[in-house]
Amino acid sequence: MGSTCLDEWQIGVSGVACGLTMIMMGSGYFSLDNLFFKDRLYDGKHKALVWFTSGRLPVSDEALKWIALWAGVAAMGVTLWSYQVMHGGLYGHLYNYSKKPDVEILNASISNTSETLDFEVFRISGPDTYGAFIIEMEIVDATDKPVWKDEFAEQGLEHKKNAGFGIDNIYISQVRMSKYSLEIPLGAKAIVSYQDEAFANINPGTYFLKLTDISGKSWKKELPIGI
Repeated sequence: MGSTCLDEWQIGVSGVACGLTMIMMGSGYFSLDNLFFKDRLYDGKHKALVWFTSGRLPVSDEALKWIALWAGVAAMGVTLWSYQVMHGGLYGHLYNYSKKPDVEILNASISNTSETLDFEVFRISGPDTYGAFIIEMEIVDATDKPVWKDEFAEQGLEHKKNAGFGIDNIYISQVRMSKYSLEIPLGAKAIVSYQDEAFANINPGTYFLKLTDISGKSWKKELPIGI
């Protein structure tokens, strides 16, 4: 499917077909089931065991043929149904939500006394070949009017590395500073700290932390200040 590939969908539906094949035909001579249960599979005393371990199902060839036929129909149905639901691939408008980065902001807080903004950022979906690129960070009020803004795309981030901007990564995939953006690859989660004396001048109230991606998409998290 090239650039329209639905991430991990093809692996999942292949697993359905492969799993059904394994259920019907068993995993074979080199399986752990064969090693531990081969002497009990067909001794006549453990008839239910073969349904849960390896080995051919205890049915006739004619019955197995029909089981295989309907299992194939079921696997095809799951494949086509899921492809339409997740991708619109059979009819209608083609879409791919997995190609759109989605970022979650957690536990945003700010203190007028410490002049430090702390929040967790977590990239929960989107392609793994490139990250979300945060080019703008804002604090906005309920009407989406900015009361504080930092435009990384214009000012850059390099000068902030030793100026109160900290990133504490939680997972192996890491949030990092690029020259003009905060880069968040798929699966990355970090605690971000940002110091700015301007935070002390914001009136107490309920605001929102807003992060904007280079694509124009933005994400918000409620940010109470001084309350």
